[in-house]
Amino acid sequence: SFSSITAVSLVGGGTAPQAPNEPVVIAGDSAQNVSLITAKPGSGGGSWGILFGELKKGAESGVELTVPGNTEKKEGIYSTTLTWTLVDSI
Repeated sequence: SFSSITAVSLVGGGTAPQAPNEPVVIAGDSAQNVSLITAKPGSGGGSWGILFGELKKGAESGVELTVPGNTEKKEGIYSTTLTWTLVDSI
């Protein structure tokens, strides 16, 4: 899951794209597309960094992996691949 998503202006400083107020959860092992940031017409121009987590020292990360209690756990390293895609859906 991704939480506390914040768009931070790097260059341009126009109207910020919108981040969700609630955590975004990617459930299961399906290959699904989810929107983390959305720029409405007239917003999002310039260059933006996207932060996950709180903007204060010592805060927890905004990226979390949850393994349900009844799932068999095996010792070792777990990994995944995230593909970030920019989409012009207008």
